[in-house]
Amino acid sequence: TIDGRRIIPSEWVEQSWAKQIEVKNNKLYGDLIPGLDGYGYLWWRRSVAGVAWYCALGYGGQFVLVAPALDMVVAGGSSLDGRNPGMQKQFEGIFRLVDRYLQPAAGR
Repeated sequence: TIDGRRIIPSEWVEQSWAKQIEVKNNKLYGDLIPGLDGYGYLWWRRSVAGVAWYCALGYGGQFVLVAPALDMVVAGGSSLDGRNPGMQKQFEGIFRLVDRYLQPAAGR
């Protein structure tokens, strides 16, 4: 909200997170996103220890991870170096940090 006024309807947010496509065997992100179970409208869906996460992943390691049940949003940007934006090591590190440390610290 901005000044108490909702900008994006909550129904649209819920619909954007809903599974639109099954992607369990996705070759691009299937090995990079632990717990991957689908894709919504620009959101990758995953589940970790029963907690739903919605992930927006951008070129060069940009990411936004949202776990509504934990009231948590994790956002950042990373790059291995300027020549090679990489993905495998970046996403392994990002999800390891979230799964091993942030989610347990939130109590789930």
